[in-house]
Amino acid sequence: MPRLLGVFRGTRPDSAPTPQPRGQRRAAPPVRELRRERRALERLREERIRDLGGLVLEMYRQDSFREHLLDDQCAEVVAIEERLMEVDLLLQARRPPAARCECGAPLFWGARFCSHCGRPVALEGEGTAAS
Repeated sequence: MPRLLGVFRGTRPDSAPTPQPRGQRRAAPPVRELRRERRALERLREERIRDLGGLVLEMYRQDSFREHLLDDQCAEVVAIEERLMEVDLLLQARRPPAARCECGAPLFWGARFCSHCGRPVALEGEGTAAS
């Protein structure tokens, strides 16, 4: 499976990653590329899970379970899910922090009052509303 994930990370599977100089961070890919990669990984994951189910069914029909083959297929699905989690973390890091009320509850976009405590939400450019 490492060969497959290398394609999604933008590196060729047969090439070794180039070391980054210390103190220098690699720029994160643009959000649109992360979203595109996430969609491709989700499709691939669903396809692999479907294939895995068909493989188990066929093994059941033939009464011949080959655990090493199932282990390899499951490891591939797990590796795809790990990369999905990495991409999700990168996307979450790019998201602006959610607005919060004075009570600490998150404020939903367009809300005029806090859903937790009922305080009026101060809009940008306005002072806090009197209760």
